Amino acid sequence: MMLREVGNWLLVALTVVWCTFTLIYAFRSKWWTNEVGRVLLPEKVLTCLVLIQVAASAMSNSLYPGRDVIRIVLYAGCAVSVLVLTVVLVRVQRRERRCRSERGDC
Repeated sequence: MMLREVGNWLLVALTVVWCTFTLIYAFRSKWWTNEVGRVLLPEKVLTCLVLIQVAASAMSNSLYPGRDVIRIVLYAGCAVSVLVLTVVLVRVQRRERRCRSERGDC
C-alpha cells in the first residue's frame, strides 16, 4: 500500500472517531446548559463536516460535484466558529479572574 493511501485511510479513521465523539457529546451531554458548550458543539459539528469533505476529496481525488462551494462554506463556517469559541473562552477566563480577585476563590 502506498503512503498516500495509508494517509487517506487514516484521514477516514480520524473523521470517523471525531464524528463519533461529536455525536456522543451532542446526544449524551447537556451542552446547552453552559456558554462554552453552546459554542463548542457547533464548532465540533463544523469540524466533522470539514473532515468529511477533506476525506471525500482524498478518497475521490477531489472529483465530486460542488466541491469548491462546499469548501468555501465549510472553511468560512469553521473559521467563524473558532473565532466565536475564542471570544467565549477569553470572556469566561476574564470572568473567572475577576471573580477570584473580588472574592478570593469562586
